[in-house]
Amino acid sequence: MSYECLCGELISVEFPKEIHFEKDDEVFQTILEGEIFRLECSHCGAVYKIEEQALFISKASNFSLQFYPEEMRAQVVTGAVTFPQGVNRVVVGYHELVEKLLLWRDGLDDRVIEYLKYDFYRTAPRKAALFFSGCTETKLEFWIHGLEENKVGKTGLGRSNYNEILGKLDVIKNSAKFTDYLSPPRVCIRDSLWQSDSMG
Repeated sequence: MSYECLCGELISVEFPKEIHFEKDDEVFQTILEGEIFRLECSHCGAVYKIEEQALFISKASNFSLQFYPEEMRAQVVTGAVTFPQGVNRVVVGYHELVEKLLLWRDGLDDRVIEYLKYDFYRTAPRKAALFFSGCTETKLEFWIHGLEENKVGKTGLGRSNYNEILGKLDVIKNSAKFTDYLSPPRVCIRDSLWQSDSMG
């Protein structure tokens, strides 16, 4: 595949369709650091971060994520894309990919995290997005995108909130309001906003 740099140079590269990783290995760190689809122009030195459809696999954990680029979000949300059989999770855009991997690393249930985001998305502007960024023994931390132009904020939530919802998850995930957004492989409360946009 070829990409054209702003300087006019054509850059030919083949990104892998399957990427194998394990916790704390070099590939895993490369994904978290946003370098997995890095593209550099040999002529002018410009660096690009490309998003290409790929399957991310941890064989040791029997865990897999199907990754779609941000430009395919509407297709994924509206059901125009058929997901591969057997994948654990489907993610759209790099922020979602990193978030799911951090949750997997930290042993947290992403369905609980998505439910905890619900109040944020009910009141936040449509362009805003909330992504898990890490945790301590007492706190969950999140990045906030889109509230201010070219700025990223940070917020937190008590670990006790997570534990409380985890205990109620069986009821919550089967409720009519949340079942569509908390059912694997696509677990994403933000999809509800895109559904509203596509319907209206």
